[in-house]
Amino acid sequence: MATSRFVLRYRGQGSPPSADVARVAELPSAVVVDSSPRMLLVESEAEELRSLVDNLADWVMAPERAFPVPDTRRKVDGPPPDAPR
Repeated sequence: MATSRFVLRYRGQGSPPSADVARVAELPSAVVVDSSPRMLLVESEAEELRSLVDNLADWVMAPERAFPVPDTRRKVDGPPPDAPR
């Protein structure tokens, strides 16, 4: 099966339990790509990770979403209207 990236967010009080984080990291198909105090970015098979997260209290899982960065550079449409030809 193909792996995808998922964001796991801890919604409980305080820091996430280290045992929960270890269980995610120990999944055979899972790779913890990045982490922050309350979130994990995990690359894994969806079904395997979903079954684990469903058994962990106060964790939610969502697929990673990417947004294109807008091009903010100024563009020249042509010469100014009063330019000599």
